[in-house]
Amino acid sequence: MDDANHISVTSVGCGSMIDYWSLIHTLEMKSKMDCSIRYVGIDIIDWNYKIPQRQNDEVHYLIGNAADIFTNNSQFISDVYFFPKSISEFTDSEPNAMANSFSSKKIQKNRFFVCISLREDQGSMDRDMQKTKCLIEAISKNGFYTKWPYNQYTYYDCNDGIVSLDNDFKYPQGALKFVTNLNMECVNYKIQEMNCQSDCQKYLSRWPILRVKHIRYQVIMFERMS
Repeated sequence: MDDANHISVTSVGCGSMIDYWSLIHTLEMKSKMDCSIRYVGIDIIDWNYKIPQRQNDEVHYLIGNAADIFTNNSQFISDVYFFPKSISEFTDSEPNAMANSFSSKKIQKNRFFVCISLREDQGSMDRDMQKTKCLIEAISKNGFYTKWPYNQYTYYDCNDGIVSLDNDFKYPQGALKFVTNLNMECVNYKIQEMNCQSDCQKYLSRWPILRVKHIRYQVIMFERMS
């Protein structure tokens, strides 16, 4: 989409809209700051901290279940549909509801992209890609084709830090210290220097993803059949 002057995005499970920031950053790197964005973020949780809207962009934050929003949608108008780790969080019936919408409702663009972030371990990734397969089959029923197989994905066969491939990736040290010792931040720990649950340290001392070996994603291009 290097030649685009406007990009329309729907992000399913958008959280704080970090992918909106990523798109802006990409446009900065490509010296295309005049490219405007229409961004629709969908999340069941209303996050307190969101990426601020850039001037001249159109940003909507929809709070609710994505399957319900897709079901009530009349048509699809975006260039890109992001599933940032959210594909794994849907029940078996929810991807079917979204797939039914993709298969039966008007898709405005002649070419669009579906981008999906996958989980790392093989069993979880296989389950995620079954949901990818469901979406591809549904969109194909609506007059579109893709040359991408549902089980094709991008990964990095090394243990390098993300910062070694992207100089702009700088995880704040204060945040890193906080999240890796999150079990020590509760009131009970600060008073008694012990957690109230035996598994607090196990689940609340995890590291964020800082290395490329954990990354798995799919970028699937669909084109209308002539």
